Amino acid sequence: TTIIMMGCDGLKYDNMADALVKKGAKVYISWNGTVTAAHSDATTSLLLQALLIEKQTIQHAIADTMNKIGPDPDSGSQLSYYPTESQNYIVKTE
Repeated sequence: TTIIMMGCDGLKYDNMADALVKKGAKVYISWNGTVTAAHSDATTSLLLQALLIEKQTIQHAIADTMNKIGPDPDSGSQLSYYPTESQNYIVKTE
């Protein structure tokens, strides 16, 4: 399971991400701070394309997405993932 939580502060702390990974999730993707709705929506579209259509690894998809759209313009928060060991994971769509 890949969890994409595009709301504020999903990875400000890793408690929730850690609990979900311990329950079997492969990776948890979220913001490390607050994010505007418009920025989150635009980022989600690019991230899903990178993960599901282009079949990029988690690390590459997030880096590529952030290079294209940048951090949240109001807070500077960044998209990130947990655990770091999932960097080479590719989301399965079948």
